[in-house]
Amino acid sequence: MSLQHFTAGARVIVSAMGRFSAPAGICTVVQALPREGNQAGRYRIKSDLEKFERIIEAYRLSEAPVA
Repeated sequence: MSLQHFTAGARVIVSAMGRFSAPAGICTVVQALPREGNQAGRYRIKSDLEKFERIIEAYRLSEAPVA
């Protein structure tokens, strides 16, 4: 098992990827999910703009600047 890049509570920027994807913007990482096979890292995130959590692939996330 490899180390995850983001930890719970980290603020990240989500890149938009299509019509039905998570809205681009800053979100909070709720949980780093375990990898399954050759699958890329995935995270459970929560946006300030939505009332629910999403699961997002690591390649769509980048570190948010510290305010």
